[in-house]
Amino acid sequence: MVECESLTVRINKKILVDQVSFVIPDGKLAVILGKNGSGKTTLLRAINQNIRYDGKVLIDRQDVKKMPLLEKAKVIATMPQSLPQPPVSLRKLVSFGRHPYVGYSGRLSLKDKQIVDELLAEHQLMDIADRRIDQCSGGERRKAFFAMMLCQQSKILLVDEPTANLDVPYVKHMLKALKTCPLQGKSVITILHDINQAIELADIILVMDQGKLIFQGDAEQLIANNIPEKIFQMQKIRCIEDDHEFYLFK
Repeated sequence: MVECESLTVRINKKILVDQVSFVIPDGKLAVILGKNGSGKTTLLRAINQNIRYDGKVLIDRQDVKKMPLLEKAKVIATMPQSLPQPPVSLRKLVSFGRHPYVGYSGRLSLKDKQIVDELLAEHQLMDIADRRIDQCSGGERRKAFFAMMLCQQSKILLVDEPTANLDVPYVKHMLKALKTCPLQGKSVITILHDINQAIELADIILVMDQGKLIFQGDAEQLIANNIPEKIFQMQKIRCIEDDHEFYLFK
């Protein structure tokens, strides 16, 4: 379980995240929505301890600030929006996710190698596992970093815009992969720009505006409170397919 209590981030006296509090239970997928500059990425960075903040971030009631780095790495895994392009193979990159477990030798055990191979196969990367990451397409690179994050076997996943700038097949793959994680007992907090994707995926939706958390609830509550129209100036379109009614926003 992830809990944020009055989380506040200030930089040069400017408040970027203002008294944000929420709870994400185990096995739930939370999507953070908000306009550019609303504080979404800053909030995610604070939860990951990459930026100073006031308030508390708790995982299973334990203050993350007090966790040793190695313990934190076994509990929280993250994938940023902007991905580096190191001159290493996809297999090597994915194997970096095992570093919290390999000890001082840095050598992968047979079990570690098996986990790496399973994730390469799961994300359809085995055929290009020896290709350098800086020679891969954007979609291949994003799948490889997602696999590396999963390789940590952490129970909390923080994912910043996993579908950004991807072609449709890669978007579908990433959304399916995200949806699978809660079924494995993981808690996921991800940032998305696409409200329709959020409605499809999320157990919990958090909406940020000017550093404040202005909405938290499920997709039905988001629609009932007209958040897409009020905050994002989107139009609601009523759709019916096979006698099933749903809404799309554009």
